[in-house]
Amino acid sequence: MRPPRRLALLAALLAAVAASGVAAARRAAPGPDGHTAPFVRRVLASSGGRWVEHRALGLHVHAPAGSRAARVLPALAAQAVAARDADLRLLGATIDTTHLELLALDTREAMRPFTGGTPGGWAESAASAVLFVTNDSARAPLRHELMHVLSWQRWGTPAGHWISEGLAMHAVGRCHGRDVHAMAAALAAEGRLVPLAELPRRFDVQGEAGAAMYVQAGSFVRHVLDTYGTARLRALWQGGLRSAPLALGADVPTLERAWRARVDAAKTSEPWAAMWAEVRSSGCE
Repeated sequence: MRPPRRLALLAALLAAVAASGVAAARRAAPGPDGHTAPFVRRVLASSGGRWVEHRALGLHVHAPAGSRAARVLPALAAQAVAARDADLRLLGATIDTTHLELLALDTREAMRPFTGGTPGGWAESAASAVLFVTNDSARAPLRHELMHVLSWQRWGTPAGHWISEGLAMHAVGRCHGRDVHAMAAALAAEGRLVPLAELPRRFDVQGEAGAAMYVQAGSFVRHVLDTYGTARLRALWQGGLRSAPLALGADVPTLERAWRARVDAAKTSEPWAAMWAEVRSSGCE
């Protein structure tokens, strides 16, 4: 029996997505010494080139000698291994020890020479590298940033940054104990969720507005994953919202109604301002 055209097209899309992910992973393979990527070399040349390193199951974790991060390097490496493995499971990928470089700094200001700003974390998928801040008040954003590297290498370049950040936000799990749907519900209560069709165009990464966008994207990605599974989320990653009828079998208005029902069910009395204050001071992990 010949399959319906919609199912045949969906199968073709999923196959194309899988192939592109394999190609991206091959393109992103690091050199044999692990320090060949210009980004990694540039970071390690800072601080007078005085860095210490701890290796664990394919991960090379670095910190400037004498820094707070250097004192907790073995613990950071253990956290990074757990984060990598959890992210790979979420992607439906085999747990492996692919070489990754993690570079830890003590302050956001120390990020500026390498990122042009002061984010808590920065991912360079082509370099198989993550640069991040960890100190007494901010935990290392390992699951979030490693998810950027692993997802881009295995699934290919996403259709938009909104879905990349949404997947990374979902990967974190609970943000200071809060479910991402509950955080989205706090935004909904204040009328701060943007229409789903406008999310790709209006997506922002800066300040409070950016944090709200991350939460909205993370909540939607979690809804898609819970409802449709990993393979179809991957198809949406490749095709974007315009591919939703083919990738998910539902148009954007239908998706939005179902997702908003999930958000409404997670109603919370905590205001967004309280959530944002904690995220701003110490990140989400």
